[in-house]
Amino acid sequence: MERGAARVIVGLETLPSFDLLAEICEAVGRDRVAFSLDLRDGQPIVMNTADISAGQNVETMTLNAVVAGVGTLIVIDLARVGTSNGVDAATLGRVRASAPELTLIAGGGVRGWDDLVGLAKAGCNGALLGTAVHNGSIGADEITAARDL
Repeated sequence: MERGAARVIVGLETLPSFDLLAEICEAVGRDRVAFSLDLRDGQPIVMNTADISAGQNVETMTLNAVVAGVGTLIVIDLARVGTSNGVDAATLGRVRASAPELTLIAGGGVRGWDDLVGLAKAGCNGALLGTAVHNGSIGADEITAARDL
């Protein structure tokens, strides 16, 4: 943060405990911490040595992140990244219902404009885009228009 970073992103797959996430939120401020709820095929990815149970569902993980004090939640299914197979709108809807106050960013599988519309309808505030931009499915015009969704 001292070198100019605007935000800290803490990924579930490397997080040993939600207590550490709370310490990070307290140290840098809620609005400057994004928690990445890392999934693979819809299941949370946790460290083998973590105090976080691998059996927790996305709603429980989301609530733990809220209690820890995060202001932004990124939900990314790593099995969908780069596949253009579409986003998991059902999971994103459950996350939104669990934490309506958080800024919600989705990633993994965004194919094009219709997915951006679907993400907005699911309550997402933004999306991580990669393959869809690289292959031309989403361009500057769609990104600009998505701001109004």
